[in-house]
Amino acid sequence: MNYKKFITYISIFLITFGFFSCDDYLDIQPKDRVIPTTLKDYQQLLISAYSAFPVTKSKTELRTDLVNFNDSDASAESYRHFYLWEDTNYDATATEFDYDLLYRVIFYTNEVINNANEKLEESVAKKQLLAEAHALRAYTYFELVNLFSDVYQEGKTQRGVPLVLRIDLEAQFSPASLQEVYAQIHKDLDLAEKLVQIKIFTENQSYHFSQVAIHALKSRVYLFQAKWAEALKYAQKVLDEKSDLLDLNHNDEGLLPHQLNSVEQILTLDYAVHNRVSEVAAANDFLIKKYDEEDLRKNLFYKEENNKFQAIKGTKEDLRSSFRTGEIYLVKAELQVRTGDLDGAKQTLNSFVNTRKTAEGAKNYAKKINAIQSQEALLKEIFEERIRELAFEGYRWFDLRRYEQKEITHETRGQKATLGANDPRYTIEFPVSAKRENPFLK
Repeated sequence: MNYKKFITYISIFLITFGFFSCDDYLDIQPKDRVIPTTLKDYQQLLISAYSAFPVTKSKTELRTDLVNFNDSDASAESYRHFYLWEDTNYDATATEFDYDLLYRVIFYTNEVINNANEKLEESVAKKQLLAEAHALRAYTYFELVNLFSDVYQEGKTQRGVPLVLRIDLEAQFSPASLQEVYAQIHKDLDLAEKLVQIKIFTENQSYHFSQVAIHALKSRVYLFQAKWAEALKYAQKVLDEKSDLLDLNHNDEGLLPHQLNSVEQILTLDYAVHNRVSEVAAANDFLIKKYDEEDLRKNLFYKEENNKFQAIKGTKEDLRSSFRTGEIYLVKAELQVRTGDLDGAKQTLNSFVNTRKTAEGAKNYAKKINAIQSQEALLKEIFEERIRELAFEGYRWFDLRRYEQKEITHETRGQKATLGANDPRYTIEFPVSAKRENPFLK
């Protein structure tokens, strides 16, 4: 991305941006053009930031051990390089990870944070506005570093991503250290936690950051930094406020846990799966064999056609989830294991699985889990459960990076590629277009 060009665009045009109506769920329609000065103006600008958030994380599913590639799909040529881990050698027709769109979200949030604070009188609504802007900026930077930076290591200086907090035409946007980016993420989240006024949003506004969503994000950030006690504290805060699980044994409507009106929803900003990803990727045997006959998710999450299992999780308006309680239960169980509370982890895991398997299946699963004695074996089972629950939601690549950077082999059209154990390609390179426009990324 050409930063000066984009910043110039933002500085000139954001102040005369098209405002939007949000009567429907993220239904963005131009309304008029005014200079943002009022609370309503800045609320609408924040809506622009939310609506700009790209469907990029799910593209990482093509890099994982869970999918086969559909060469016959019309989008195959644009997505094959993801499947083969070719981050530099791809042509102009290939799609890229949405680096520039993530920074667009950041520029919108910067506009709110830096200007609304000065222009608006103090009020409850202003505090909520700023809380959301800080939280959304933190979430966007968290996504950026987990796509384009190495796994965080405490006490080590690592390359992060450009840290852009203000419009500055003279700034040189070279990457900050990963530690600096995480420090800013925590600063934003601490401010968001202090300012937030709404505990949790109702369905049609659940793409907004609430207090519970901020706690969920803090838990995830600490988890990815291997700060187990802090992550567990915030996971528990989430479940203290919202612990509902969708019981698939009593699911006559056939709801998905990540569906918009699911009782599990906390934040519904991300689409589960990019529509093109769901078309070019099918669940492979390694994934499908993770589900036994007593697991109610197999028939709910996948549709079998021509001996292929296509994910039903897709880019539909009501299939969105950034945080939901099902994932938080699995986070809590993992953190209980990592902090030495194996009995607590078993209880948390069994409570969750009771809602995903038949009664007999849950009983059998509990016997297996309760017999596990070692920390590593129980941790492995939790990551197996994360595969079963979260496949095709963009989590697997991040889990592989932080837990098991194993060897993976993919083959398509007779071309075989291998991602080695601890391969440098477990960190995605900055997109070719971004490096071309910004030499500091090379």
